[in-house]
Amino acid sequence: MRAAWGLEAVIKKLLAVALASLLAGCATLSRMPAPPLSSTHVAPASYQAKLRINSYDPQASSVVTALYTKAIEASDGSIDILALSGGGAGGAFGVGVLVGLQRKDTRPEFEIVTGVSSGALIAPYAFLGPDWDPAITEIYTAPETARLVVRRGLGALFQTSLYRTDHC
Repeated sequence: MRAAWGLEAVIKKLLAVALASLLAGCATLSRMPAPPLSSTHVAPASYQAKLRINSYDPQASSVVTALYTKAIEASDGSIDILALSGGGAGGAFGVGVLVGLQRKDTRPEFEIVTGVSSGALIAPYAFLGPDWDPAITEIYTAPETARLVVRRGLGALFQTSLYRTDHC
């Protein structure tokens, strides 16, 4: 009889814990204020200048025209734009294209350079010109870069990532 009572007490405790867990799920945290309706109103703290151009803004066309005019005046009459994608190997590919264009002597002087992820790291070097090619090539081809990120293998099942960087 004592064993049955012990089982009943355990079940009651488990039910109490389950009920408390369910009720805790109903609790809500206070919300942060909603973001601005337009990205043109977003700026770093204590920075007053507008950072973005909104295509719906009447001033947008005048800003784009001014940028276009500056780019034309600073170049050979054409606007050369480079947009670099990212993603590790994609970045290495972008560097290879820049170096290849330079070796073939067909690389333009870019008026506008932009990039995403790894491409954003390459963009300043591309904008500065071919004198900086050795520096950016070294970043992507140095032997040390092979050891920056190592796969965890089966250890990834028990960790928070597929790769580790703690061995550097």
